Amino acid sequence: MVGHAGARLLADVADATGLTGAFGEALAGLRQRQGGHDPGRVAVDLAVMIADGGEAIADLAVLLRDQADLFGAVASDPTAWRLLSGMDSEALARLRMARARAREVAWAQTCETRGGLPAATAAGLPIPGLVLDLDASIVICHSEKESATRTWKKTFGYHPLFCFLDNTREALSGLLHEGRVGSNTTADHITVLDSALEQIPDAHRYGTEVIIRCDSAGCTQGFLAHIRSLREHGINTFFSVPLPTVTTTCGTGPKSTQSLYSIDPVTAAVGRDRPALPVGRHSLVDLAVAATMILERVAEPPRAGGDILAMHAERVRASPPVRGRRIATFWP
Repeated sequence: MVGHAGARLLADVADATGLTGAFGEALAGLRQRQGGHDPGRVAVDLAVMIADGGEAIADLAVLLRDQADLFGAVASDPTAWRLLSGMDSEALARLRMARARAREVAWAQTCETRGGLPAATAAGLPIPGLVLDLDASIVICHSEKESATRTWKKTFGYHPLFCFLDNTREALSGLLHEGRVGSNTTADHITVLDSALEQIPDAHRYGTEVIIRCDSAGCTQGFLAHIRSLREHGINTFFSVPLPTVTTTCGTGPKSTQSLYSIDPVTAAVGRDRPALPVGRHSLVDLAVAATMILERVAEPPRAGGDILAMHAERVRASPPVRGRRIATFWP
């Protein structure tokens, strides 16, 4: 038994925010006859189908078409197929613009009724501003599909790169990759981040702290430098990435692990109660972006859920890097 309660509400949200109409305008050129299905409605139905667990166009019949009293007239499989096959890069760009306009309406309604967007949290503490998470994910395919290949996890499918907004759990952007493609390409991270920022309404994109978090795949000089360069365009950006460190040996005893963190010494978006500590001559090579503070937490390894916010100032001191471990870092 599979529950599909709430699927109709997704379509209602698309209608209320103007997304259905905006999709219709963006895909108007793909409408083959005036009396046929509206392309915007077909696109929304496909999105609802995927959100409801669909994996193929044929699932339109199971999830939506068989419930005509609830969803109304739903396009046939060939109609949905023709719509998808007719999309090109220009059509996708128009769809992204339509999503951005609808998101602006939805966020305005949220701020009006709830006083603002929800805050992202870590270790039970709120993080000011917006928090964007970039990460790649394995999408399994059970049959031969276009661009599906063997993945680095020895599975078969795709390896797309996504950007999510932690505050609202929204998927802002994504980039489809073959399964064999790595996830540490600077150009791809920049593309996905820029597309995600375009989805954020101007009222929130400018004048609000934006923290970009990603795993070690995003710990490249080009990507971090791009994040810093966004400040020149009025976007107050920060980043949190893992940084490889060394393992030290205390005398003849066992190896000890030390977790390093880097935060902004000016605004210190996470840990405003910590004093500013000078940066020593550390071997950060190209990753030593200006105005970065390295802090060491002498304690057990970080716990899941943003342990950095739970650090106490008295347990933090300046330290050289320690090789062999990955750590959560905040770079200005």
